[in-house]
Amino acid sequence: MDQWQVVDGPLKGEVVALEGNDREQFKLRLDDGRVAIYSAHTGKHYGIPNQLLFVGIDVSDRLV
Repeated sequence: MDQWQVVDGPLKGEVVALEGNDREQFKLRLDDGRVAIYSAHTGKHYGIPNQLLFVGIDVSDRLV
């Protein structure tokens, strides 16, 4: 598992453990039941930590 820093959106400041690749999208459940969609950016080529960038919120209550 890699550590990912959430840099914006509703989960800004959180650190999550995920297996992922550059540009892969993840759906993360918020406390209110909505699903925040994030795009992964590894940053390995730039010497910065792995980052998750906010894409949008899916109003669905399911992680499909």
